[in-house]
Amino acid sequence: MRRAASFVLVLWGLCGLFLSSAPGAGNEEWKYFGSNEKGERFFYDAASVMYFSNISIRVWTRELTAGAPTKRLKEINCESKVIRDLQVTVETADKAPRANLRPGEWRAIENVPPMKELYKVLCR
Repeated sequence: MRRAASFVLVLWGLCGLFLSSAPGAGNEEWKYFGSNEKGERFFYDAASVMYFSNISIRVWTRELTAGAPTKRLKEINCESKVIRDLQVTVETADKAPRANLRPGEWRAIENVPPMKELYKVLCR
């Protein structure tokens, strides 16, 4: 019984931690880090940067494009110089935000030009 109660408390704590770092949590600190050839602009939320080790970082990014703004929870492996999306949220004016919670494939940072700048900022 005590184990079950402890498990529930830990689970609630993890849910609270996840929700507090979710987009729209109110403590965002967006900083510009680059653009691409299409004129799309990219920002990262400095308040959301989470260092899990000297190698692994998670951060929310925001893309301002001709389409709907998009927020992405990214994971960066600084040692291997790869990046992937952990969560993608597309914001539309007329509908509720659409979210994809499936982790994406790892991609080389060199193949994603704006992300090279993010790598330079976060992986020191």
